[in-house]
Amino acid sequence: MDQSLEKNLLRHIIKDPSKAQAAGDRLPNDAFVWSTSRTLYRVIVWASRTYGTSPNATEVQAILTQQNVQEDLASSVLVLWNELAIETPDDSSIEFLIDQTLQYHKRNLTEQALRRSVESLSNNQPDKAITDLKTSLLTIEEKFAPKATDFKTLAEDSSRVIFENADRLVRPDYYRTVKLGYDDIDRLKALPLGSTGLILGSWKSGKSILLQNMALNVATSNPAKNYVGEQVYLHSNEINFNIFQDRVASRLLQIPISRIMDRSMTADEFIKYTQFYQDSKDGKVEAMSNCFFEYAPSLSTPEHIDKMIKKIRSMSDRSLRVVFVDYFARMNPSISKNEAGWEKLGRVADELTTVAGENRVVILCAMHPNLQAIKDAKQEGKDIDAESLGLSSQPAKTVSAVFSWVIENLEEFERNGSVGFGRLSLKLSRNSMLGSATLRLDANKMTISEVAVGGTGTV
Repeated sequence: MDQSLEKNLLRHIIKDPSKAQAAGDRLPNDAFVWSTSRTLYRVIVWASRTYGTSPNATEVQAILTQQNVQEDLASSVLVLWNELAIETPDDSSIEFLIDQTLQYHKRNLTEQALRRSVESLSNNQPDKAITDLKTSLLTIEEKFAPKATDFKTLAEDSSRVIFENADRLVRPDYYRTVKLGYDDIDRLKALPLGSTGLILGSWKSGKSILLQNMALNVATSNPAKNYVGEQVYLHSNEINFNIFQDRVASRLLQIPISRIMDRSMTADEFIKYTQFYQDSKDGKVEAMSNCFFEYAPSLSTPEHIDKMIKKIRSMSDRSLRVVFVDYFARMNPSISKNEAGWEKLGRVADELTTVAGENRVVILCAMHPNLQAIKDAKQEGKDIDAESLGLSSQPAKTVSAVFSWVIENLEEFERNGSVGFGRLSLKLSRNSMLGSATLRLDANKMTISEVAVGGTGTV
């Protein structure tokens, strides 16, 4: 670490016990690489916590003697104290300096871990290099993980509430909830910006179709609902780009997906299909322009999704608001550990929640429940509860909302050629009341639409 940064921070706390205590609450002693500044930092923080004052030169010397600091080091500490005590701190805030010092500390620890790993590689020990590097990086990650320190009275939090209420009038878009295109669900307001959700459904129930329809609903303007289309990012670790494109074309053109995929369209359908892609290329199809799709089975981590959100936002002056993930259980934490599957998914949920909050986006993921829940949904049409995620239901403890997606009367649905009704139910919500919506599913044309009075209406 640059000694000038260490000196700058010490210059701020040497005569200000409140700043010394603030630094002591967040900065460990080993954040200081230079032994002289590290020792002086320890002395200043100790004095501020013990006596509530800043130590003078005589008191510094007494504390160094009391703590059995070596004579040469103690002399260097006193020289440094005398140098800093007569200097004026710059106008940097103590919070900024602490953050900067922590970043240097994190970088130094990472560099040390990499050097040790390279040394093992040079000694022809690749397995040891990998294991040691993973262990070191996990230790660094845990060391810098945010700590829960939000302890205050309700009255002390009043200023935040007052500010937020005023801010809502100035920036209503910042606090709004995301609409998925289905009125009975949207009116619940279960997904404010910064939240996460899971959609639970059995195999072959149309979860991916539901996610894709939600994405297209969000991406497409709807004047009847006074809604303007927004950018969405679909992160898939199941289907590739070509399949997704064909599904979108099937849904928007209402051409059966089977005829698109095997190229058995009628002459009229083929003309519509060709013109659709020409219009998309020319930027005339709003949904296609607003949808960013990525097939990334080997990069399916919250960290990667975070990077993609930032990349998409850097490419456009419009703001990405919704991320869809298909599918959740194939994701991995940003740093792998040797752990049970439910623990892994719990960490994925934790990391996605952080990504959603920091980027002010909604992240909605599809996932299978346990086998019993799948059986109950298929045979009896029962809703799928959040508790059906398996051992400990770990992901449900973190996400903001859990939805159930069930095909109503599966036998009739199959008898009608994969056309029927599904039930989307909000089973867990940290932001709203619960509720459900009956939707019409036409798997042949990749469409899930609202049920309107006297028929159906595609949103």
